Amino acid sequence: MKSIRKSNLFTTTVVMLFFFSIIGFWGCEKESIFESQYTEYLDLETYEMSKMSVKDMETYVQALQRLNIDKKNGLYRIKQTSGAQVNISEELFKYITKGFKRTNEIFAPKTVNNLIPRLKSGSTEGDGTQPSDSTHCVAYSLAGMGGVSLNNAIAYLDSLGYSNGVPPSALDSVVYHFYPNARKSNSVTQGGSLNNAFIWYPTSDTTGHAVNGMFYDSNSGYVLYNDYQNNQMLPIQADSISTIYYPY
Repeated sequence: MKSIRKSNLFTTTVVMLFFFSIIGFWGCEKESIFESQYTEYLDLETYEMSKMSVKDMETYVQALQRLNIDKKNGLYRIKQTSGAQVNISEELFKYITKGFKRTNEIFAPKTVNNLIPRLKSGSTEGDGTQPSDSTHCVAYSLAGMGGVSLNNAIAYLDSLGYSNGVPPSALDSVVYHFYPNARKSNSVTQGGSLNNAFIWYPTSDTTGHAVNGMFYDSNSGYVLYNDYQNNQMLPIQADSISTIYYPY
């Protein structure tokens, strides 16, 4: 009887050791697999928007793809809390997080309540009938395309009675006034550099925001744009954009 008990005890011990060794091996393998996904450490060469290269934009998008980002009620949320979790620099992680904070503010400047803290009130372009925080994002975007000065763009819009904002129905006329050869599309149709194309996206049923497209990554679906009015590079999903005017 004792020998049977000893045999059972020995067998149980061996099985348990084997089981724990498998768990340990799987844990190491899992960690190794996770680390191998992000072997390249990501950082930007510069954080000055005017000096960013296409390589910087590609790195930015690559970092976006490593992050777990979802969109709920029109607002973006990032699951990670540090760059180290996905092997990107903390400066890059903070830069991306700040960008999504700003994007969230533009979409919901007074009602943001999400996992990304708010910054100060954002700026949106009015619908032409109601005051807004800023009324010149269209002028900034026209100037950002490179063919008109900001002062001339503002003066022209004011002369049309759009000092309180440009209605979406007037976008064609104001864009074509300065850029008669611009090509309009209701979606982003080309990947890579967007050459400061004029982008308009709605922020509510009656308001929208005008910016300049920098880079589109068709794999992730993200567009990086210049918000010249606020001197920031920000991310947005391409399907949030309703109109784009390519400057050629």
